[in-house]
Amino acid sequence: MNILIVDDEKSITRALNRAFSRTGHVVTTANNGSSSISLLSESSYDLLLIDLIMPDLTGDQVIAWAIDQHIQLKIVLMTAYQDQKIDEISNSKKVSAVFRKPFNDVFALVKEIEAIA
Repeated sequence: MNILIVDDEKSITRALNRAFSRTGHVVTTANNGSSSISLLSESSYDLLLIDLIMPDLTGDQVIAWAIDQHIQLKIVLMTAYQDQKIDEISNSKKVSAVFRKPFNDVFALVKEIEAIA
């Protein structure tokens, strides 16, 4: 599976990159929303794993852009926040799942995401 991981916390992108790569996936990472849009414009991905809150563009804005561009991929949202907006995003957008940070077990998370995608 070709995966784009987007999070402004480099430790999270590194950990997820390692975990997905070890299970045979091709991984690209970005540390902000603008970079993720550039990458989505240039290449095809099977899965977008994206943080909700980032400094330049939010995950919600990137997801909306991808939907507007008719980009076909599974979307998984990551967030440390718990509020009604998360539920609204996951119900109104094409979000397959929402995972709460911090992650206790990155490899268990990989298995859960693989089951969705």
